[in-house]
Amino acid sequence: MFAGILAKERADWLAIIVSILCLPLILRNKKTLILLLLFAVVSIGLYNTSFIQKRLNQTIYYEKDPGIVIRFAMMKASLEVFKESSMFRKIFGYGPSFGAQVIHKKAVFYYKQMAIKNHIDPNIEVPTTIDNFYFNTLMNSGLFGLAMILCAFFTLLVNNIKRLKSADTQQKGILVGIILGLIAFYVASGFDNLLGSAQVSIYLSFMLGLAEIGLKNNIL
Repeated sequence: MFAGILAKERADWLAIIVSILCLPLILRNKKTLILLLLFAVVSIGLYNTSFIQKRLNQTIYYEKDPGIVIRFAMMKASLEVFKESSMFRKIFGYGPSFGAQVIHKKAVFYYKQMAIKNHIDPNIEVPTTIDNFYFNTLMNSGLFGLAMILCAFFTLLVNNIKRLKSADTQQKGILVGIILGLIAFYVASGFDNLLGSAQVSIYLSFMLGLAEIGLKNNIL
């Protein structure tokens, strides 16, 4: 949690908050309430640090932050291109890494439009990537690919929640960590193309596999 806060990434902060708020839905006991209170106290304390205040102010007044405006332009461009695409492209997409190239011209156009409206620099370079894993998947792999990813995400989360009922105390700790981590990852993926990074994909798969082996063999 603290590593995510110190990373200074707003997407990570939102992911942490959402995962912590989901805790009462997973564990319903007094310890959960204590953890939530502790989280609230720590959050209030951290808010007083200058870099967090600065990043939060940038988020609140997001229309003045080129980085956030670019993300909105990318999402708007993705939806526009998707609507104009053939049925085949809507279902199967444009192929790995091609989706971002297809929407780039529209993303640049929409960014300049938004930038002029909000009085920020319209000449900032718009990356040829889509900083939203779900929109990126939609453009690269279409509705079919996005549905498969969402199904896998949902199944992974539900299966771990179901295992809580039969888990012992030690295993519950591991499972809760996995569940909260997954929720945080799913939320953060809405603001970055996390699984588009090979390092992130390998690390996530490694940690999930390690936890699975440990739970099955009772060694964690």
